[in-house]
Order: sequence, then structure tokens, then C-alpha cells
Amino acid sequence: MKRWMPIFLTMGMLLASAAKADPAAHRQLVARLLEVFRMAPMCAESLHAIVGEAVRTDPRLTGAEGELVAFLEETTGWEVIKPAVIELYMAKFTEGEMREIIRFYESPTGRKFAGASLDISAEVMGLVQDRMAKATDDWELLLAEILQRSDRKDSTRRP
Repeated sequence: MKRWMPIFLTMGMLLASAAKADPAAHRQLVARLLEVFRMAPMCAESLHAIVGEAVRTDPRLTGAEGELVAFLEETTGWEVIKPAVIELYMAKFTEGEMREIIRFYESPTGRKFAGASLDISAEVMGLVQDRMAKATDDWELLLAEILQRSDRKDSTRRP
């Protein structure tokens, strides 16, 4: 029995700490982090960019921007996806981890990192797009070769 005592004590402490977990506090921490990340304005900017691209692609949409933004806000806007995003973060990070993450992102270095990350991500996307544009012809040749090989295999299998 004595050798089982540490196991029972550990289990008891784990159960006690799990019982103390406060989903409302956890949810508030995630919501705070998302505010630090400026998710609402970023989502709004994204929706406006989508609408702007649609209008540039088809100028007949000019004048309907408000209607298009309203549709996107109702279907995919921040207030629509926010509860699901909060749940995603809650599933990945504990309350304690959320506190540490918030502490970092509220620090001068964390704010600098967050701002630079957006710029770096945009630059990386640009690099990938440039490389893909340069590789498009080779990509299409590769796809054609693979499809031809597949067609030859299929034709040799047929009776």
C-alpha cells in the first residue's frame, strides 16, 4: 500500500487542479490574446481586400462593395468565426500557457515580433508566388509527363 501512496497523491493533485480549471477564465484569456493580435481589424481588412480584388477582377461590381462586405461579414466575419477560433486556442493551450503567451505579446519584443511577423509572412507569400510564377511552365510539363505515364499504364492494363 505504501508504494501506491505517491500515485494516489499525484492523481489527487491532478484531479484537484483539473477541478479548479475555469473555462470562462480560459476563454477570457484567449479573447484577450486575440485582441492583442488585433484579429478583428485584421479580419475586417481581409474582407475588404477580398471585395477589392473582386471589384478589380470584375468592375461591374463597382458600387456593390458595401453589399459584398456585408455578406462576407455575415458569413465569415470575425464575430461569426470568433467563438470557433477561441475554442481552437483553448484546445491547444492551457490557461497558464495563455498567460505566458499574452505576457510575451504584450512585451515590447512581443509587439515587435507580432508586427514583423505579419510583414514577414506577406514577404514569404510574395516569394512563394514569384517562385511559382517562374516554375509554372516546368510544373505544367511535369504534370503532363505524369499524366501521360498514367495514361500509358492504363492503356497497357486494358484487355
